[in-house]
Amino acid sequence: KTNQQLLLSKLMLITACFLFISLISLISFILIKNRKHNPYPLKGAVSNKEDYKNRYDEYYDCVIRNGTVYNGYDEPPKLNCDVAIHENRVVAIGKNLEGVGVEEIDANGCIVMPGMLDIHAHYDLEIERHAGIGESIRHGVTTVVFGNCSISAALGNETDLLELFSRVENLPIDTLKEWIPEGRVNWKTISEYYDHLDSLNIGCNVSSFIGHSNIRFHVMGLERSLMVQKPTKEELDQMKELTQEAIDSGALGISIDLLPFHRMTGRYVGISIPSQQASFDEYRQLADIVRENDSVLQATPNAIDKKTFMKLFILSTSLFRHKKTLKCTLLASMDIVSNKHAYKASKLPHFFNKYLGANIRFQTLAAPFEVYTDGTVTPFAEELNKGVEAMNTTEEQRKILFQDPQFRKEFKSEWLGTKNSLLHSEFDTMFVVSCDNEDYVGKSFTELTEIYNYDSPMDFFMDQLAEYGDNFRWKTVLANGRPDVRNELLNYPSNLPGFNDSGAHSRNMAFYNGGLRMIRDFKNSKNKNYTVERAVHRLTYEAAEYLNISDQVGLLLPNRIADIVIIDPSKLDSVSDEAVMCFDEILGAERLVNRNDDQVVKHVFVGGVNVFSNGEFNKSLGKKKFGRLIKVNKKE
Repeated sequence: KTNQQLLLSKLMLITACFLFISLISLISFILIKNRKHNPYPLKGAVSNKEDYKNRYDEYYDCVIRNGTVYNGYDEPPKLNCDVAIHENRVVAIGKNLEGVGVEEIDANGCIVMPGMLDIHAHYDLEIERHAGIGESIRHGVTTVVFGNCSISAALGNETDLLELFSRVENLPIDTLKEWIPEGRVNWKTISEYYDHLDSLNIGCNVSSFIGHSNIRFHVMGLERSLMVQKPTKEELDQMKELTQEAIDSGALGISIDLLPFHRMTGRYVGISIPSQQASFDEYRQLADIVRENDSVLQATPNAIDKKTFMKLFILSTSLFRHKKTLKCTLLASMDIVSNKHAYKASKLPHFFNKYLGANIRFQTLAAPFEVYTDGTVTPFAEELNKGVEAMNTTEEQRKILFQDPQFRKEFKSEWLGTKNSLLHSEFDTMFVVSCDNEDYVGKSFTELTEIYNYDSPMDFFMDQLAEYGDNFRWKTVLANGRPDVRNELLNYPSNLPGFNDSGAHSRNMAFYNGGLRMIRDFKNSKNKNYTVERAVHRLTYEAAEYLNISDQVGLLLPNRIADIVIIDPSKLDSVSDEAVMCFDEILGAERLVNRNDDQVVKHVFVGGVNVFSNGEFNKSLGKKKFGRLIKVNKKE
């Protein structure tokens, strides 16, 4: 009996110990499960990191929990998935990741994807004033490409750059003088320029083409580059050497411009920029340097001379004397208002790519091409000889021109005579945005013609230009106004989403959120081919792969640098198609921008750092370097 009591006592003691340990384990589990982390704001503090390092065996800088993760490939996402970031890189992707994050983000129901690429931007001069590039970051862009349309800041002094950029990009020259004051350009060579870019406190990643206009005036002198078509053999050889130097320094390739609407200001006002003065043989010889290096040619064909398109298509092929294909991205595949069938011709590169060994990608704007104009101050007035004449004068002189009967007659004839161009004559789609006569605002030219008994909308228009000048502000959609056709172009294999012109035409247009619009439209489409993963793929990996930088950007995978965007798909319908004018205190200028609900893009990570969160920028944006200079790594 004594032995039985002793055994019973031992069993009771063991049971009590077991229950006590179980109770402690249960309490510990509940406490751990419901513990509240102390996420540090945006970048965080070292003391918090050290605290987590001491408390936990496995910790990360950030863990994004329960997201719908798109990796950048054209494949379905991983649902309810976690992404762990540590020391700037993605270190783990999976469900219910163990360990904790100094910053924990609940991405339940949200799109988690690689940062988007904007492959056609013009931040070349703006980045010298403020390198944050916030207008692109807030819309989920983590890599921008500039040096497009043959113009860059790699070569040239301050005056050259001001006169090259001001009219092409419709940026006030006084504003540009603030961005690059005298003495700002402290680089003399292309390689020094890339070293300079790498030293800036860039907010997102930047990559660049070398501009042909800059190379041409650097070699020939500005005046000869504008007046002489054929360089000497020595000059052409030097241009080829500079093109090679740019590629060796990490440039994507070279950009050329065949469109005569891009013109100089200042000493050579109204003259088409240097690249447009060149012969096609000059383009070809520079393109051969690009071809041999497997780099990219960015070109703006001549919309008037349609033969230039075919010449560029053939230039891209591996036929004839060429042994290698040339990558060639062109502006632009669009559904223009003036010709409802013209967009079909932009599918022609697919034939060249498939059967003739070409590698062409037209860029397509992922938005209606809506343009705002002050009087006649718009790049598209440059299509008309009389438009150029007006643009070459001051505002007061323009008012006088539009009072002249002969000038009005010729201007009207030119405008109404345009065919298959961006300018159109659908006056019922042209609306007054602002004017000294407030009764005009919100009404179309057609409505106002009828109200005020004008003979024609053109007569009404020219009378307003004569009276109000640049204060008569109006808008119209020039292209891509049909959603079904726009989606078709965005999905076409020989096109890429691009042509946002971010950083340019500050008073004329704003397509900074083009990528978000594409994701929204593909998400809402009933066409089974237009999926979110398809949109993500085209805006990230596919664009990066074409530009030869997919080893550095465009994918969300373990061991990759963490350039990540978190988007709330339930808010995508609030993405605005409207541009709004705001005064940018940092840049000291008014500009058209896009503004969405602050909760559409919930977070943007660049280099593993949360630089945009719930509508607020990291306070160090533009003061500290978060982005990287993306150079093309030469293939062995």
